[in-house]
Amino acid sequence: MLSGCLDSLAGLVDEVVLVDTGSADATPQIAAARGARVLHLPWGDDFAAARNHALDQAHGRWVLSVDADERAVGPGGSACPAQALRNLLAGEPAWDVFSLRVDSGPEPSERPWGEGWRPCLFRADPRRRWVGVIHECLAGPPDDRRARIAELSLRHLGARSDPPTAQRKHARNIGILRRALGKAPGASELHWYLGLELDAAGAHEEARRELDAAWAPVANDPAAWSPQWSHLAAALVLASLRVGMAEHGLRVSREVLGRHPQSPEFWWLLAACLRARAMPGAAQVAARAGLGVAEPDPAISYRRADIRDLLIRQLADTPVPTP
Repeated sequence: MLSGCLDSLAGLVDEVVLVDTGSADATPQIAAARGARVLHLPWGDDFAAARNHALDQAHGRWVLSVDADERAVGPGGSACPAQALRNLLAGEPAWDVFSLRVDSGPEPSERPWGEGWRPCLFRADPRRRWVGVIHECLAGPPDDRRARIAELSLRHLGARSDPPTAQRKHARNIGILRRALGKAPGASELHWYLGLELDAAGAHEEARRELDAAWAPVANDPAAWSPQWSHLAAALVLASLRVGMAEHGLRVSREVLGRHPQSPEFWWLLAACLRARAMPGAAQVAARAGLGVAEPDPAISYRRADIRDLLIRQLADTPVPTP
């Protein structure tokens, strides 16, 4: 996968800094053959540490952070318009951090929450650092000016791994997160990410318990709420449905809709829970409410366009498999 990643960056960046954390294959040689500067860092159960090591060695005024299993692409999956992006940055934009759309696929109908946004392109500044041992986030000055751009996006191929590779990745991540929780017990984000990994690995009941542990502090403290927790809530509702706990999913969906009623996604989740509770009439009412949202709340409306199709199927009393 690395070769495709590096090929997609050709002409787009002035340098490539690659941090190798102990690969046992030809990763360093492949990267060096394509002109990358290869650094070595012992693996320490911390993805943010590797990203920050690369940041410390980069020379550009702007940084583009990508993973080896990602491809830089233009609108609609076209070749990346390198010159358009260079023109944008050369014009000294008013923004400090740009989030890029990341498509994790494989298909919209198969992975409803498979598309998201991530801050990947940003001005080099020692105050901007990656935080989090896994699913790391970019932290920076409180006055950071952030925006989204459409000129560049990332296609994440890691989500399309063959089953044995995917299971090895989940096992690795589960181990990292369990060790991190041993050092920081009760950390909501660690419980959240562990729940996601367990769910993907097929341990659905254990996943639901971890997601519940992440959600409880947020649900019990309105001051702790921020829109990002809607992603956690969605994962918890889906996990609850998978293990036959639709009533729990109903409660969580209603809690989020109480804060953000302009969310078609959570009306769809509410409808799915109501249908699982053998309440088709109420499910149709919820689906109509979702279809009636004229202006979705941008804070938490992050789904693909197929949310409308899913709501219509709920309205038509068509069974909808749990994603």
